[in-house]
Amino acid sequence: MIPLDLSQSSSGYFTKNGAFFAGLGDTSIAYEFDFKCMTCCFGGQGCVRQVVSGTDLAFLAAMGTIMVKELSEGESIALDSSVLVAWEKTVDLNVRRASSSTFGMCCGGEGFFVTTMTGHGRVILQTYNRERFQRAINTYVLSAGMVRP
Repeated sequence: MIPLDLSQSSSGYFTKNGAFFAGLGDTSIAYEFDFKCMTCCFGGQGCVRQVVSGTDLAFLAAMGTIMVKELSEGESIALDSSVLVAWEKTVDLNVRRASSSTFGMCCGGEGFFVTTMTGHGRVILQTYNRERFQRAINTYVLSAGMVRP
């Protein structure tokens, strides 16, 4: 669980689908659409983004080690979209090619695109995600013979 003090953000946060867990006091949930084709299709967040805002506490669900990165004005980081949990609305999410060569994109293991976060504001990252955890549990359960397919 990640406690998120919403009073420290003037604009609110975008959160990964399923990341919002609970809120205390003045916490509101809304949705905004992303109309940029590249980020909708390849940014890992889809075209509908959840917005958490207010002046009190929100709790986000994440897995693994949690890292909070404060980006200064114009600072940019590149990351795998699966590690992204939440980011302030003042931070711009975009995508770029993972490699300058087609061979690197196909055989480098990173895929075709990486997510870039640029701006001024807070980005919250996780080292493990729910999808990877589900795959690991399914593999264990099937290999142990606990459930028959």
